[in-house]
Amino acid sequence: MCEDSHDTVEFRWSLDRQSVNWYSQHEEGEFKSFKQLTNKFLKLFHRQVPKRELMSQFYAAYQEAHEIVPQFIIQFQTLWRQLARPSPEEVVRDTFLSAL
Repeated sequence: MCEDSHDTVEFRWSLDRQSVNWYSQHEEGEFKSFKQLTNKFLKLFHRQVPKRELMSQFYAAYQEAHEIVPQFIIQFQTLWRQLARPSPEEVVRDTFLSAL
C-alpha cells in the first residue's frame, strides 16, 4: 500500500471487522505514506472517548442475567482493547472473574 511497509503490515494485523473491509478496498500504492493511511483511517473510525469513561466502563462491566458467557467475553474484551494502556493481566483476570 504505502512506502512504510513495516508500519503498514503491523497496522493491517491490528484491524478487524469493518476496518479490515475498509482497508481491503484500497488499491496497492493508493496511500503514499503511513501518515496518509492513518489520517484517512482515523477520519472514518476514530471516536474520542475520554480515558476516564473507558476505565469506568471497564471496571463497571458485569455479566447481565440474559447474557451468556461468550457474549460477555466479547463485551469485556472490546472494552479492554479500547484502553490506551491495558491493565496488567492479573488485574484484567480478576476484574473479569468478579464481573461474572
